[in-house]
Amino acid sequence: MEKAILTAAVLLIPTIVLVIGFKLAGKKVEWVPLLWAGFACLVYFLLLRSKGALPSPAFLDELDRNWFGKTLSIAGTVAMLYFLPRVSFRDAGMVWKQNEGSLSPVILTAVIVIASMSIASYTFGPSPNTSIENLLWQATMPGIDEELFMRGLLLLLLHQAFGKGLNIFGAETGWGFWLVTVTFGLLHGVTIDGWDIDVNFSVTIATGFMGFILTWMRERTGSLVVPVLFHNVSNVAQAFV
Repeated sequence: MEKAILTAAVLLIPTIVLVIGFKLAGKKVEWVPLLWAGFACLVYFLLLRSKGALPSPAFLDELDRNWFGKTLSIAGTVAMLYFLPRVSFRDAGMVWKQNEGSLSPVILTAVIVIASMSIASYTFGPSPNTSIENLLWQATMPGIDEELFMRGLLLLLLHQAFGKGLNIFGAETGWGFWLVTVTFGLLHGVTIDGWDIDVNFSVTIATGFMGFILTWMRERTGSLVVPVLFHNVSNVAQAFV
């Protein structure tokens, strides 16, 4: 419970900074979707950190990865997309159709980034982990769970709160783009043990960069399909190096 609350609290910091910036600039913030975004974050992290707090199947407890928490967080995100007001699966990017002319630059970017990240992982990263469980995990759960919530539901609510009006390398987006990017970096770079918080700045920056690429792909294509595939393929590739 405390991990979920602290994680959500840590992610409040960039949100508060953005709200202050909007107020100083005389820009309007829509508070209702912003409050829903906070609610969604709390529910998401409670479900993600639910292993040990809720009864889970015995075979999942024997595995190294948090399959139980990830499965619950995916189910929770789908439920919130269905029940929360003013959101829909289509608006969250759960569509097959890609924006016209978006695939070529996105695929080229994906190839360059995966190659670069693989080289960096081979040079500076930990030892390869090619266990069956890890490969199955990397090929499925991170991309589905994190993209559906971060660049699906959360990004949609933040656009409703802060509006759009930014163009980032051909992607029509808004300040929610940057908030999701920072949030993604903090989510991976902040370690919580009990009530203690530790920030790994190198991990935060690296995953923040990956979050930038993933969010740009989501906005450029108008769909979650490419971000999910890119996220999982990148993770699998790095598992081998």
